Amino acid sequence: MPTLRPYTSMSRTRLAQLYCPDVTPRHAWRTLKAWMERCRPLLARLRSLGYDGRQRILSPAMVAAIAEYLGEP
Repeated sequence: MPTLRPYTSMSRTRLAQLYCPDVTPRHAWRTLKAWMERCRPLLARLRSLGYDGRQRILSPAMVAAIAEYLGEP
């Protein structure tokens, strides 16, 4: 499984597929989004980094925050 380090910008769907490789891209994104919404500290951190829920590309800082709170895929 590929590692996210060093963190780079990445599409939200690609990141979701790293966390959920055995499902469709759409389902993987929905699953990752649900995990993010349940983790209030992560969501607050992402919002402080400029995340508004509609971005298709996540910045390296956003990818790092997700990996910090949810663990590496």
